[in-house]
Amino acid sequence: MSILEIIASLAGVVSVWFARKNNVLVFPTGIVSVLIYVYITYENKIYAEAGINLYYFISIKGFDSRIKLYMKLLTNYV
Repeated sequence: MSILEIIASLAGVVSVWFARKNNVLVFPTGIVSVLIYVYITYENKIYAEAGINLYYFISIKGFDSRIKLYMKLLTNYV
């Protein structure tokens, strides 16, 4: 097992933990995990799996929307 696989696995576990806690950090940790898996699967010529993981990367739009919502809520309370 390479260091990249270990980092991707740990980032994935942390992402699930953040999801359970309903924390916005679920997005960056998930993105790190997914992008590393895209690289690993592409390098090993598992193109379908790389494509699926690349599709998951599109969740960055959700991260962007959620950050904007939090910023709007914070400015309304300050």
